[in-house]
Amino acid sequence: MTGGPITSLVPGAIDTTTFSGSYTIQQSDIDNLQVTNQAIVTGQDPDNNNVTDTSDDNSPIENDPTDTDLPEDSEISIIKTSVFNDENGDGFAQLGETISYSFEVTNSGATT
Repeated sequence: MTGGPITSLVPGAIDTTTFSGSYTIQQSDIDNLQVTNQAIVTGQDPDNNNVTDTSDDNSPIENDPTDTDLPEDSEISIIKTSVFNDENGDGFAQLGETISYSFEVTNSGATT
């Protein structure tokens, strides 16, 4: 976080410009499809006693965390290849000869 401090805040006043910050999204956030966090503010009353509050996402009287939903991007892809196994080497497919398959599976999305 950057900014601050707020030197004074009169009753009913709101400060929305003093602080700013960012958060770097982690793989666990992407897997959970959201980022959940809270902030804590501490100030002092006229008697120099600390007063604190924990942030809420929509109410000044609650302390619920802020959830930021992340877009889901879960995708998977598969490539299948095959090889004819000419066990007797005559160049013809015959009863009892086999085909071997290989699979390449790729996580082509953003979630684990």
